Amino acid sequence: MISFLNIIAGNILPKSKNSRFSHGAEQEPDPFQMIKLLYFPLSGNIFKLRKDLSNLEPEKKAENDIVETQIWEKLYNAAKAVQKERKLSPLMEAGSVGAALLTDKGNIYTGICIDTACGMGMCAERNAIANMLTNGESRIVKIAAVMPDGSSGTPCGVCREFMMQLDSGSKDIEILLSLKPLKTVRLGEQLPDWWGIKYS
Repeated sequence: MISFLNIIAGNILPKSKNSRFSHGAEQEPDPFQMIKLLYFPLSGNIFKLRKDLSNLEPEKKAENDIVETQIWEKLYNAAKAVQKERKLSPLMEAGSVGAALLTDKGNIYTGICIDTACGMGMCAERNAIANMLTNGESRIVKIAAVMPDGSSGTPCGVCREFMMQLDSGSKDIEILLSLKPLKTVRLGEQLPDWWGIKYS
């Protein structure tokens, strides 16, 4: 697990001992307050705000775009860092794809794909989700996967279904399609007529 907000805060926020978010401050920073400041210049619920960015003032929108790009770069690099392809046995390989997700608490969890000879493997995205669940979190804000050639990959059908069942707000999860140029899509757009919406 990587504390993403502690990494990015040092690059954006002023480093003052009087600042609430300073590394030298006596008071520990609150992750949810930090993500609202860094990622959303407004206040309120994180999932609602992610739909209202078009209403921001131009200056605030530009600031948000910078942070957006840095967030996706951190996720891409975190996924690539665990992407170490290796053969475990004649029947099993792992690590050709890496994934990283950002939770609403500002933490990054990673995972790798596991490939077996008889279909019992696991995608990198679900491995990252399992890592997140093991650490007591369950709400995903963003997710990125890095393919063997370094490109960004979208979740397979099983992973999409898995994420949709995870939380009532899962349709708003952002998925990285391309880092340069930056392109994303929401999970709900990839499953527009999801069968389980009546249970959400």
